[in-house]
Amino acid sequence: TSPSQAARDIQILEVVSSSRRVLAEVYQDDHGCMILRLYQPDNILLSEMLPVLDNFGLIVLDQFADPVTTADNEISNIDTFRLQGVRFGDEQAIMDHAHDLVSAVEAVFTGQMSDDGLNQLVLCAGVPWNAVDMIRGYLGYARQLGLRYTQVRIEEILLAQPELVQLLWNYFHARFDPDLSGDRAKAMSEAQDNFDTLVRGLRAHDQDVTFRTIFNLIESTLRTNFYRQDRIE
Repeated sequence: TSPSQAARDIQILEVVSSSRRVLAEVYQDDHGCMILRLYQPDNILLSEMLPVLDNFGLIVLDQFADPVTTADNEISNIDTFRLQGVRFGDEQAIMDHAHDLVSAVEAVFTGQMSDDGLNQLVLCAGVPWNAVDMIRGYLGYARQLGLRYTQVRIEEILLAQPELVQLLWNYFHARFDPDLSGDRAKAMSEAQDNFDTLVRGLRAHDQDVTFRTIFNLIESTLRTNFYRQDRIE
């Protein structure tokens, strides 16, 4: 570990000690290897951590753990994972979307984000974790309305069309974000036009049905508390 990374570790561990939350960091070491570090106040088992990382599509090369005793004799743990790549998309996506990945991993461990294979969309489609949860929520409603595809098939459909996932997020964002700058109607129209163009190119019926169903549900939504910071989960 370089001196600069050691200093960074100390800063993060201080936050972990005071907040009692799992924190994460992604970086490249001096050899160009991609590293994911989890800083935890408790000793979460490796068998609990690996499925979470797998649901983000991360390919773990190896792992090692370092217990750290602070000045006030509290023990925290640093788990270091060397990453070989990602199952869907280019491995560079890990660094390109490192901030979103860190936020998403932390959200899973704090119970803010669900833990399933849809989390691969963070890196595959380049969307933040709350966008994935938004899509997950609409899928839950779609199942109540009769969408009958299995969870595995829905994951395959969404992961195969990352651009359409991005456009679903863009349309939702343009429609509902209270802090949107610029012309809302124009942003919504552009997102819808781009979405319609790509959907028309789909050849599989179940892909067409899934994406159109999600889009239609977003379009039919009148209001949302999605952007409120004080909403009750």
